[in-house]
Amino acid sequence: MKQKKALYRLIPPCAMCPYKLGQIYTAVNPCPGCKSNGYQNYERFMQQTEKEQSED
Repeated sequence: MKQKKALYRLIPPCAMCPYKLGQIYTAVNPCPGCKSNGYQNYERFMQQTEKEQSED
């Protein structure tokens, strides 16, 4: 996990984020909070989309 945090500091995962790609919708923009908590929302969104894709 420490490697991901270090990598995210150099290359933020925003371009691959399901929210930015329009695959997930939220009532409030999660980006400011995601950046401040080490991109944990990104990880959660990725798990959610993977789970939904495996169910289809």
